Amino acid sequence: MTDRPAPARDEWSRRPRPGESGSLARRGLRGLAAAAAALTVVVAVFGGYVDPGASGASGGSAGRATLSGSDGPADRGQRGSGDDEGAGDGDPTPSELRTSSPTGEPTSTPAEETPDAQGGMVTSGPADVVGVASYNVFCCRSEGDLAADLRRLTSRDDVDVVGWQETDEIAGLFPALEAQGWSTRFFTDGGQENAISWRRSTFALVDSRSVLVHRGADAPDTPQPFPDRYVTSVVLRHRASGERLTVFDTHVNQYVENLADPGTWRNNINAVRAKDHLEAFADLWRRADTRWVVGTGDLNFDYRAEARVRPVRGISATLGAVAESSYQALGLRGLPPTHRLSGRWIDYVLAGRDALEEGRMAFRSQRALDGYGSDHRPLVVRLELD
Repeated sequence: MTDRPAPARDEWSRRPRPGESGSLARRGLRGLAAAAAALTVVVAVFGGYVDPGASGASGGSAGRATLSGSDGPADRGQRGSGDDEGAGDGDPTPSELRTSSPTGEPTSTPAEETPDAQGGMVTSGPADVVGVASYNVFCCRSEGDLAADLRRLTSRDDVDVVGWQETDEIAGLFPALEAQGWSTRFFTDGGQENAISWRRSTFALVDSRSVLVHRGADAPDTPQPFPDRYVTSVVLRHRASGERLTVFDTHVNQYVENLADPGTWRNNINAVRAKDHLEAFADLWRRADTRWVVGTGDLNFDYRAEARVRPVRGISATLGAVAESSYQALGLRGLPPTHRLSGRWIDYVLAGRDALEEGRMAFRSQRALDGYGSDHRPLVVRLELD
């Protein structure tokens, strides 16, 4: 395959807010505020005052994606817990995170809730827009180039979370990001290639996990060997609201899409295991019960061709019920391919379908960045959390 010329500059792809009216929760709050103001005026006329504030119950829990069964994905026991109020930046150290299955589920610190006019509950507090990036760093290059890419991406004001791929050999580069205000979960017992980083001023670590989804294969079983594959995840507390975000990260096998017939599977063990991978990923997603869920990853299958063909056990068929990609929400117009060499969109940022449909999340923009040393462009997606 030949390298295709890169565009002269990065392009944004943005979906306007419908009517620029904001989310369901904030529309409810505006109605509540208007009603309270009217009530205050009325009672003031009669010489009295009524406090328009209201109180309500709150609660929630952080979800842990688990899979069981002898034939299913294996939990590697790399979980950590402990909400982080207190000393320092509040992020547990790696040694604190390498614990076996903790007893007791972590509980969230939900935003204050108030009753709406229909008797339901509206989560108070303003919405926040955060940046989620997916970047396959292409590990087979110099440490200096890799370090420069890590610094450059995490220096951007529009990025708050990064799901990395191919980080197996670069664990030593992540501590340098601490000085920029970032923390990283690097998984040492499986999932090493799928580190996850976050901006400490925006998020605090609650929990982390690495789950084996299938074993690797080598010659003579395949001409394109692949390692054991994992889905890694962190649960983060959103400091502004107290709500929790689950971030998944993964890397699907190479050599699975038939480039002679784009959008279809190859007939090989790489593709067989990739289908199992997607199904395990979807199962993990269904089991997450935090307010927001996002996923990042190199899925090694072109979005445009996959969406047209919709192959059996493909991304659309398997993940479509639980997640939506930024490509599906915002389209591809003006967005360079994320894999420069093949001209395909194979790097994904996904958001939970339930949260999107219920107005708790919304895609705002996406951007594929030039100027990085990998054969992949970083994909940066801006999401509204409410």
